[in-house]
Amino acid sequence: MRQFLFRLILVLLVVLVIFGIYRLLTIRPLDNVAFFRDRPGLAAVDSVSPAGARPYTLAAFQAARQAGVNGLYLPVYLTRDGVLVVADSAVSQQTLAELEGGVALQEVLTAFPELRAIVALRQPTLQGVAALLQAIDGADARTRVLAAVDHPLLANTLREQAPDLGTAATSAEAAAFLAMERFGLAPFYRPAAPALLLPGDEIDKALVAAARGRGMHLVALAGQQGSAELQALIDAGVDGLVATDAALLAGLSWPR
Repeated sequence: MRQFLFRLILVLLVVLVIFGIYRLLTIRPLDNVAFFRDRPGLAAVDSVSPAGARPYTLAAFQAARQAGVNGLYLPVYLTRDGVLVVADSAVSQQTLAELEGGVALQEVLTAFPELRAIVALRQPTLQGVAALLQAIDGADARTRVLAAVDHPLLANTLREQAPDLGTAATSAEAAAFLAMERFGLAPFYRPAAPALLLPGDEIDKALVAAARGRGMHLVALAGQQGSAELQALIDAGVDGLVATDAALLAGLSWPR
């Protein structure tokens, strides 16, 4: 019996070694998508609201641009009439015309062609994915949009329909990478998306290096962190930041 168990364990070890070698030889890092290629660090602002103005309006986005940011973080929801609008809460019971001051995603992308945008599809559905692609293509914005769809099946559907569009890893995909990195197994991770969106307080140089080793770009969701914390994230090597203070983002120093 002991001899049988010993042989079984030995066979399992051999299989694991062969599988590990196979993974190392066959897994290839993802290509650098146009959203990141040959572009300076992404300094994107979320919830920007100039004095007296509502957030997620054209006036707010204009203020962000004037403050010097080069990107926008846009949470989007689908209206009852099938239009994606930039908003901070669900609008499924309203049409675009019924929304007071509502702005469609395609309108934002068209109005600010020089800015990149991280577009987060809230409450993802198949109809929402179709509307997302329609809005992006309507503004001819595939090279400057990073789409975040936190639903495994729908994220894969989007990637199949638009392989040239940059996408962010889902929360499950990001969790799998973090777990493998924690145990030193990042080289065996098969990347599903070219970008990871992670809270700034979870990021350090080792994590950035592990992500880059798999061909993934790391964008820090920095929220209300101060200038020192934001600069520390840049120094750690992140490819982009999303924060709520446009003035702090504009004053950061990115490597050339």
